[in-house]
Amino acid sequence: MNKIKINEWLTLVANFGVLVGIFFLAYEINLSRTVALAEIYQGRAHTRSEAGLQIVLSSGKFVEADLKFRELIKKHGVASAVAQLTPKELYLVRGWHASLMIRFDNVAFQYQQGLIPDAYYESTKRGLRRFMPIWRELGVEIPDTSRELFESIAKEGS
Repeated sequence: MNKIKINEWLTLVANFGVLVGIFFLAYEINLSRTVALAEIYQGRAHTRSEAGLQIVLSSGKFVEADLKFRELIKKHGVASAVAQLTPKELYLVRGWHASLMIRFDNVAFQYQQGLIPDAYYESTKRGLRRFMPIWRELGVEIPDTSRELFESIAKEGS
């Protein structure tokens, strides 16, 4: 091979390396964007959840209301349990469950972004199936960002 052919091959390999580098850079930029978006979403979810928890937990009656609700669910089912709560107990229990739902929503979002392992997400899905009937009966509103996903997970368990 003469020097011209060697130079042509080296130029081709170098250009290919530059192209691969550009694709790698684009991938890294997209990954950084995904992580930043997930951090923002998680921060917002944490703030919303904590605000609700502070209200609920500041009541000296939350633990009693929650224990009563759990016991009523075991004995009579969700609908009857909700009907037997006083307005104050209902407010506290609904606030607690709204906070839980926000946390589940955050995990679902993180999973959709590819940031949560499958095993952790499977555990989350089991929790969702357990809580969805309670949330429906309590009137806890599911965010639009997760509504379709939550409903499909609930149907999987049926």
